Amino acid sequence: MRKMHRRFLHLTGAVLLLVAVSLPAAAQTYHLFEPKTASQAKLLNLLSYYYATPERISISELLAGIEGSRILETDWENAQFPILGFLSQAFAANPGALAAEIGPTYSKRLMNIVLAALMMEFLDVYAPPAYQEIIGRVPPGKRPPHIATATVRHPKQLDMLWAALFATGDPKFLDAILKVYEDPNGPTGDPRLNLAFQKVIEWAAWSNMQQHAMVERLMRERTATAPPYIAGRLRAIVSRFEASLESLNLGTRDGLFSAMVALTDASIIEELRKPPSSGIRVVKKRRFSRQEDIFVHISFNGMEVSEDNQANVTFSSILRLPDGHEQQLYEDRTAIVGPAPVRFSILSARDLHQFRLPGDAPAGDYQLRVTLSDNLSGKDLKLTADFTLVE
Repeated sequence: MRKMHRRFLHLTGAVLLLVAVSLPAAAQTYHLFEPKTASQAKLLNLLSYYYATPERISISELLAGIEGSRILETDWENAQFPILGFLSQAFAANPGALAAEIGPTYSKRLMNIVLAALMMEFLDVYAPPAYQEIIGRVPPGKRPPHIATATVRHPKQLDMLWAALFATGDPKFLDAILKVYEDPNGPTGDPRLNLAFQKVIEWAAWSNMQQHAMVERLMRERTATAPPYIAGRLRAIVSRFEASLESLNLGTRDGLFSAMVALTDASIIEELRKPPSSGIRVVKKRRFSRQEDIFVHISFNGMEVSEDNQANVTFSSILRLPDGHEQQLYEDRTAIVGPAPVRFSILSARDLHQFRLPGDAPAGDYQLRVTLSDNLSGKDLKLTADFTLVE
């Protein structure tokens, strides 16, 4: 135990550098915290949508996931602040579990962040004894400030606030980001760094409006209620977001709700097993035999998402036969009913189902007609796909 304590004490200086010392004003670059492996992509998805996850994993599983992804080892510069902001709020949400679930040994970098997160939220009494001993030796003036009161001195520190927002869904963290943006004098004495702050916030707000229905809703609310001198700047971010939605149109649309349907074969199953970062290739087919399963891939986005991050999208489909007769295949089948914090990503807004025509089905031209219904907005999209059944 004494050896473990000495190792923790050796790390304390790095903890204070992580949070309490501002980064140099000359650092003008800003890079994304991007996954490099499947495990890192899984971790990033968890961190990004934790606020909308009904069943949250334990602290020990969370820390094991961070450790196992090796994200702090491979991308320390960009990952440290998002993970710190996230863990500070995850710890604060369940302090009673900390003593039992924070392990005695992690990599040095994860230990640094765990210690900083505990101190930021004043969770000393809930920490495991070894951590309490180290925290107790830190002079009061050297403790990292609480996340809600910390002075943001570098654009990368904004990642800490974004991560706290995604951990909790609490709009106060977006308000803290916008407070930095709204400061007419800028957060630093360096005009170049102040400009970097503005550009980073504008880009991140625009990007996160696409990825989080919550951020889109909050940004629209803040734009509507902001004083005139700042409302124009916020409106420019919202307008940029709205302009970018044109590129997300999938073909058939009603307002922001858009969709497309494609007929394909069993190759789509393997495609959907790939990590989203690798892309998904849908090979459209127009000719099928009676021995083949016909796979129907429906992708959509722009559906309404409620304040509690729920969506409700269903579909019905009718098959028109070569002789003109029609057959109902599905009626009010679920595409998405439940948690869906993302409005504009087809990676999470899709349905795949299949059918096979009977052995005595006539050869000829068929048409599949799909009605996709966004039940929260009351919008319906009419989709069609033609194919030929060959002998």
